[in-house]
Amino acid sequence: MAEYRITDVDVHNVREWDGPNGKVFYIPVMVEGHSKWISIGKKSKDALNKGDTIYGTIEETEYATDKFKAEKQFQQRYDGPKKGYTQRDDSAIRAQWAIGQAVQLNVAGAIKFDGVEETAKLLYAMVDRVKASEPESEQSALDALAQ
Repeated sequence: MAEYRITDVDVHNVREWDGPNGKVFYIPVMVEGHSKWISIGKKSKDALNKGDTIYGTIEETEYATDKFKAEKQFQQRYDGPKKGYTQRDDSAIRAQWAIGQAVQLNVAGAIKFDGVEETAKLLYAMVDRVKASEPESEQSALDALAQ
């Protein structure tokens, strides 16, 4: 597939055809990089204008005009999140993690149930402190855990 810029449109020689899917207008155009008129079928007489960009391939013919096979240009687009999608909430994820860790400590008997909320808050706050601290070497981290 190539990209072509229309340099001229022959509005006086538009051919009309009643096809099985309705009227089609064959519009003769000249494009940059091609020396012969090209006939392009459109549903409207004024669908093509000088300066327009078209995408497709030119098929050479023995006739006065060559054929143009249009192809859609791939356009990557972003239409926003899918319907029903909720943006990720990192603070909620951190809170769930902290509560889960505090409950684990309660189940293990390390804290009483009354202390689960306070422990979860401490663990939640610890995440930012750990993220902000300078990373230690792996060996010094292991040594600190061993103590």
